[in-house]
Amino acid sequence: MRHAYFLKILLLFLLVAVYPFGHVYAQYRSNKIAPLDMLVSMSEEDFYANTRLVEEVPFGDQSLSYKVRLPGDWQRTAESSLNVENGGLNNRLLGQIVEFISPPKLDVRSRFTIQALELDTLTTAENWFMNYTLANGFVMEGFEVVSDERVEAQYVRVKNGDSYVIRAVARINGPRMILAEYAVPYKYWQEERDTQVWSMITFYMTDPDDRPIEEKKRYQFLDIAEFYYPESWYLQEPEVKRADRVDIRILNNRAYLLDSVQGNDVLMDGVINIYLVSRDFGNSLSFEIERKKQQILKNGFVLGDLIERLDDVSFPLEADIGMVDVYRVKNKKRLSLDYELWMGVIRTDSHYWIFHMFSPSRQDDFPLWARNKETLKEIIPTFKILDAQARIQ
Repeated sequence: MRHAYFLKILLLFLLVAVYPFGHVYAQYRSNKIAPLDMLVSMSEEDFYANTRLVEEVPFGDQSLSYKVRLPGDWQRTAESSLNVENGGLNNRLLGQIVEFISPPKLDVRSRFTIQALELDTLTTAENWFMNYTLANGFVMEGFEVVSDERVEAQYVRVKNGDSYVIRAVARINGPRMILAEYAVPYKYWQEERDTQVWSMITFYMTDPDDRPIEEKKRYQFLDIAEFYYPESWYLQEPEVKRADRVDIRILNNRAYLLDSVQGNDVLMDGVINIYLVSRDFGNSLSFEIERKKQQILKNGFVLGDLIERLDDVSFPLEADIGMVDVYRVKNKKRLSLDYELWMGVIRTDSHYWIFHMFSPSRQDDFPLWARNKETLKEIIPTFKILDAQARIQ
């Protein structure tokens, strides 16, 4: 069994060395990861009898307060020497804030650690954790998405020549990611596994931080419509504002910089185009969608296969139709790169919202793709007609 672990690790290291990150992501997504194994032989009563409750507020920062049960003979190491502002942990810092260690077993120990990691762009716990494990070359053995804010996993990591089996919880907590890990040396894992599973079941943040990862800005078009978008993105208003139709563009910072240097023809690194048209203009929704598609094709893009129709998007309450389709797309000027076109529609009583987003493909640049996806998902539910009965007179 131990040789099988080392073979997995060797194969993953080879994949990371030979293929770009996106190809490793493709391997990750194409191979189904087993659900997290929660079966234990130790009873809850025995676990509680052999562990103690740890409940702390690291650095006096209430948003970092947590609780967990750990073996009674484990010791806490000195508090990490991170900079502290006004009695709390600076949002911009990354680092370990908690560490408990077991008594030594020959030359190794088990450890429980908590890290507080900065989040500066929109993400989900799943997308963040996928990026984290792939970038570090961990061998995933089990994975469970509890919610957009919490995932749980088991994986294997090699450190200083020793293999460790790690049980982890990643939890978005306001503008931070909290990563708790219980690491057991592989050669002692079978005897300690049940305690590891039970301990991570008991791990929780006791005072969750409900602040957003990123603040939002409000954009209002005349007195007709509004929506909200992340403050790190750049909104380009239309030069001509008509009451019956308007085109608006939002760019992430990378696309914005490219636009400044290279011009509009390369803007595929994170651009959301929003088109609002009054239904009183007289055209059908299918006509307006086809019109937009033709504009896209005229700009040198080649539309490929449909990848998926999103089923995890929330639409405005006033919408009677809402959908988002994702296509493969090529730019004739950048044929070596793969991109995606996210195209969606919303129909209300008085208007059509037609929007599309260009993004590098999930295989080529997963972190940027994930950021773009979450941004679009955040914007869509905020589309609002201020007066649903308003009509162009």
